[in-house]
Amino acid sequence: MLKTPDWAAGAEYLREHASELIPLIDRFPVCELKPEPQEKYFGTLVTGIVSQQLPPDVSLQLLKNLGKFLGNPLQPQAVLDASMEDLCEQGLVKQKAEYLKSFAEAVVAGKVTIENFSEMTDTEITKQLVQIRGLGQWTIEMFLLLALCRTDVVPSADFIFKKELKELKGLNDIPKRGQIMILTETWRPWSSLGVWYL
Repeated sequence: MLKTPDWAAGAEYLREHASELIPLIDRFPVCELKPEPQEKYFGTLVTGIVSQQLPPDVSLQLLKNLGKFLGNPLQPQAVLDASMEDLCEQGLVKQKAEYLKSFAEAVVAGKVTIENFSEMTDTEITKQLVQIRGLGQWTIEMFLLLALCRTDVVPSADFIFKKELKELKGLNDIPKRGQIMILTETWRPWSSLGVWYL
C-alpha cells in the first residue's frame, strides 16, 4: 500500500510558494485523498476506458453491470475469460469491449506492470498506459493524481482545471499545456495539491 502524502506539509509549502492559492487553502480543510489499494488499480483504469464520452449515469450503470458479471474488484483474468458477446451484453459497445480485452491482455502479459506501480515514476507508468487503446492523457493523469496520490501531477487535459486556472490567474483565454506548466511551476513538488484546491 502506498503511503499517504503529508498534505498538511504540502499546504504549508504552497502557502509560502504560491500565494495565489492562500485563499483556497484558508477556505478548505486539509486534503484527505488516500492512495487506492493495488487490487483496485485495474478496475479504476477500466472505469476510465468505459466512461469516456459517456454521461455519468450511463457509465455508472455499465460499470455496475460489469461488476455484477465479472466480480469486484475487477480483475484482468475475468475480462479475458469473458467473451466479446458477454461484454457487449453488459451494455458495452464493441469498440470498448475490445479496449477492455486488450488492456487485460497487456496486464496479464506483463506489458503493463500494475504490481510495480508503487515503485515506478509517473513517467514510467504513463509510458506503459499510454500504449493502451482507450486510455488517454486525461485518464492517466487522473489515475496518477487520485488513485496513486502522486504529489506533482498537473492534469493539463482537464477542462475544468484549465478553466479554474484561467480564473485564478486572471487570463483572457483558457491556457494551453505549455503555458499551464509555466503557470504552475511554483506549485512543484505539490502541484497535485494545488490542482485539488482548485
